[in-house]
Amino acid sequence: MGTGMNRSFHGSVLTVLVMGTAFACLTTQTALVQADHDDMGIPHGLTIVRPDNVRDIFRSLFGGDGIRLSENSGFGHDAHYTIQTFQGLDNLGQAIAGNVGFLSFNSVVAGFTLNMETGEPVRTTDSLGPLLAETPNTLGKGKLNIGFTYTRVKFDRFEGVDLGNLSLRLDHPDVIGPSIGEDPVGPPDGELAPVSVPFPPFVLDFELDQVLIDLSLRLTQDIYTVFANYGLTDNWDVGIIVPIITVRAKVTARANIFDPTPETESPHAFDDASDPPVSISNASATGIGDIILRTKYNLIRDEEDKPALAIGGKIVLPTGDEDELLGLGETRLMAMLILAKTFGTLTPHANIGYEYVPGESQLDSVRYVLGADLALLPAWTVAVDLLGRWEHSGDDIGDHLVDFTAGTKVEVVENVLLSINLKFPLNKDEGLRADVIWSVGGEVTF
Repeated sequence: MGTGMNRSFHGSVLTVLVMGTAFACLTTQTALVQADHDDMGIPHGLTIVRPDNVRDIFRSLFGGDGIRLSENSGFGHDAHYTIQTFQGLDNLGQAIAGNVGFLSFNSVVAGFTLNMETGEPVRTTDSLGPLLAETPNTLGKGKLNIGFTYTRVKFDRFEGVDLGNLSLRLDHPDVIGPSIGEDPVGPPDGELAPVSVPFPPFVLDFELDQVLIDLSLRLTQDIYTVFANYGLTDNWDVGIIVPIITVRAKVTARANIFDPTPETESPHAFDDASDPPVSISNASATGIGDIILRTKYNLIRDEEDKPALAIGGKIVLPTGDEDELLGLGETRLMAMLILAKTFGTLTPHANIGYEYVPGESQLDSVRYVLGADLALLPAWTVAVDLLGRWEHSGDDIGDHLVDFTAGTKVEVVENVLLSINLKFPLNKDEGLRADVIWSVGGEVTF
């Protein structure tokens, strides 16, 4: 009876902690969104474009068909920048969308397992375990571990460029055609090969005009994750991780015409009949992200003369809406080797795995984690890790991401843990990156 009451009490404590954490996160999120809106400097009376989905946040700018300039030029070549603008914005949007990676939600495994003699959960090491790395320890047959995390991601740069300072430079298309340099003509009578008649080089001044687009992007994710792990046997765990994601994107584009030959009149201009030079696109979405199914089997327990060893596997299901940037749109499979060795209160650990994406070999990647957790007190552990993902056949955008993480885990009551973690990029010039990603969470083992 006492054990049941304790478990009920622990569950109630975790519920209160989770609800309090979620409320605080939601309050902070609302304040951040309001601050974002207030600080944008949006001109009054400007219509904000709302695309059909978050992925189209760039391509929807300027009406979704590129920049349409004045129709009163008198040269009969208006709107020449529309195709280039659309393609340039779409390519930039697709590149950024393809790099909206979600945190690798490793199972948060408590530092407890089943004591075969008493049937009660006991601590397996002097540490409460790592935060983002997998540990070789398993829960024990019939044991259940559940938890919740909240993660805040505010992306700051893409390929080393500040998201508030992106730009596109569009050249004017060639409207003169073959008259520049030589004028090809058909073969004269009786000849089989074409010939070219010399023609003086000729370039119209307005073909040198460029359109410069300055872009400012705000992109955030709020990730609420629930997870559960269950011990099928003493050595075999299975688990599920379900993220619920809110993504918000807001991009402001300002276009300017650059005329390198101001001594001659240019036909390019913005007026009432053209697209406005400032365009804003705003989109958001909330929904289930990519669900992760995981398993782990312990091969060797941590002993004096050898480290603990386990093998693990994950399946990432494409349950998140790819067009809303809630998921990656691909099934992903990963196999992993898990090592750890305890030296008193210090436990170094290492994970090495390979992620396979069927039909998308350029997305295959090597994953690795190197780190250690240290028990400062019996109920207080700190952990640091080096996390890496290397796409060996990637597209040269974010192919090798390296991060440093630091966090702490506290046992607030028996078998109930709270954790805080910070993640920092070590190579900010690779892919889509945030200056810092922070997470808070809680878990309980029954």
